[in-house]
Amino acid sequence: MTWIHQRLKLTHIALMGIFILFASRSTLDSDTFWHMAIGRWILENGQLMTSDPFSFTRHGSAWNLPGWPAQIGMYLLYQVGGPGALNVLVGIVYTTSFWLVSKLMPEQDDLRSLGIFLGAVTASVHAIARPEMFTFLAVTLALYVLEQYRTTGRDLVWVLVPVSAVLANVHPMFYLVPGLIALYLVGGNCTRVGTINSPDAGNVANISNNIQRIDQRLALYLALTTAALFFNPNGFAGLVYPFKAMLSQQGAVGFINEWQSPDFHDWMTLPFGLLIVLVNASVSFSRRKADLTDFFLAIGFAALALISRRFISLFGLVGALIFVRYAADHPWLASYVKSAGRKPWSSAGRIAIAVFGLVVSGWAVYILANGLDRETNFQRMEEAGTIPPRTAVEALRSTSGNLFNSYNYGGYLIWAMPERPVFVDSRAVDLYGDGLLTDNWYKAVMMQPGWEKVLDDWLIQTVFIEKSWPLAEGLKLDGWKLVYQDTNAIIFRR
Repeated sequence: MTWIHQRLKLTHIALMGIFILFASRSTLDSDTFWHMAIGRWILENGQLMTSDPFSFTRHGSAWNLPGWPAQIGMYLLYQVGGPGALNVLVGIVYTTSFWLVSKLMPEQDDLRSLGIFLGAVTASVHAIARPEMFTFLAVTLALYVLEQYRTTGRDLVWVLVPVSAVLANVHPMFYLVPGLIALYLVGGNCTRVGTINSPDAGNVANISNNIQRIDQRLALYLALTTAALFFNPNGFAGLVYPFKAMLSQQGAVGFINEWQSPDFHDWMTLPFGLLIVLVNASVSFSRRKADLTDFFLAIGFAALALISRRFISLFGLVGALIFVRYAADHPWLASYVKSAGRKPWSSAGRIAIAVFGLVVSGWAVYILANGLDRETNFQRMEEAGTIPPRTAVEALRSTSGNLFNSYNYGGYLIWAMPERPVFVDSRAVDLYGDGLLTDNWYKAVMMQPGWEKVLDDWLIQTVFIEKSWPLAEGLKLDGWKLVYQDTNAIIFRR
């Protein structure tokens, strides 16, 4: 019991809960499968993929997506442990990230545990087994070393140079690491200007000179991390890839959910809204003087999350840190923590904590066992609509000819039926572009004027989509033969 009293903290329990939160659920979606299909293709062909082999609408088109190390690693891990192994990997990545962030927070266990768990729940909205989880980890590491450098002077920022080189090969959001360095550089400059204009003239020179030295070093690291991005197989083309992708997906945003702004009518988005409110309240009522770098962090990542829900996870990380940092200096909370810290745990309290830990551990083992089970994972993915029903995929094997498929189904079809080229899949933003997505695919599924011509021009013989699309009813009336249907999916052939 003495060890439990001295060692076990609420932060440890919160971190256990975070691991369970991520590792016990199905974190795979359609994108996961096409990423793994690329990893499989690279290993089978002994070369990196430079053109599209999976679709018939863009077959042979140049395509240089960063991601090959993660794609190979995810494929190999899946081969060993199936979907459950990827769930555990996601749990490890996100738990490690919030553990690092907890190290940056004040030593107030109650508040710190609340902050990291709320941040993790916020991040879980878009925590998926894709290469972007490694971007999340890299951003966390960047935040950690930059905060260490800013607050203690410990210089580990050089680590971000090789991290940037690796990230340039792993995921298109590689600019986030140099971007964070730039943010801290700007925040330091603004602080220096504010210091110079401060009435505390006696300390101005020392503070200003210290910040100037920090700025010069950070400027060097910014240049080095940016230069490190060139260490990718595609050179300059790899550097412009993210901008090309953003410009090519403007019209497709309307039906690609993760690129849309968060819907606050969706209960899963509520933790994000709550964290925004808590960050504002903690900064407003804290005795701690607001720091411009913290302000830029909060505003920058909140803006990204409000533009696109796929960035909510990063705000969960940053928002949790800022909330705890400023709430810890709230007058009432500070007095509560001070008085609570003088009260030793009673024997009954220690026993209660031990029993609670055993119960949580048993519960964790149970739900993790479900999270590791292959069949349970596939059932969850089918129910969520992130992959097509496997019975429908088997029925599709009996058809032939050019396939018109659901956008949501394409990624899994690339994995399960690589011999059957797809019409479209969720690589949409940069490979297919608005021309194919909005003027062809979306026009057809919505039965907009000219939809028949789309199917005729592409010589479509088989259609595999969700039953919810208007096209499903239209094909029945147009004389197409029904091959398969269930509660979610439907297949037609001419």
